[in-house]
Amino acid sequence: MKRITVTIGLFFFSHTLLSQVDSLDTSYLKNFNYDLKEKREIEFQSYVEDLRNYKKGDPIPSFMLDECFDNKRQFWNNPHTGISLRWKVLVSINDKKLLEPFIHGKDKRLKKKCEFKREKTTWINIKIPSINKSYMQLIKRRYRQLK
Repeated sequence: MKRITVTIGLFFFSHTLLSQVDSLDTSYLKNFNYDLKEKREIEFQSYVEDLRNYKKGDPIPSFMLDECFDNKRQFWNNPHTGISLRWKVLVSINDKKLLEPFIHGKDKRLKKKCEFKREKTTWINIKIPSINKSYMQLIKRRYRQLK
């Protein structure tokens, strides 16, 4: 009985000492969030560069073959607000000539639309702009915007 009392006493004494730490260093969390954001931006820019470096006859960049690319939530600015990542990539293209090989090409994979089957998840009601458009429709829209 005496051992149990001593064990309980030591437990509460040590717990009390540990709970009195008043300064918890969380500075590493700020760097972690910044690094994550920077890594995400670098990865996204690689998609833009793949599109800028595309030449007629080259294989189509792999991300463009993913008609549900917009569902990559890790690139959204906010996990609760969907954005069209495909459109975000296309908006970064400012030269009409870069889009012409896709428009005049005959690859039917660019005409596929996302048929993402939404399961019962927490984000089923998030609206993603242009999710019902194919890459080809978005490319043509961007092409018309450029002068």
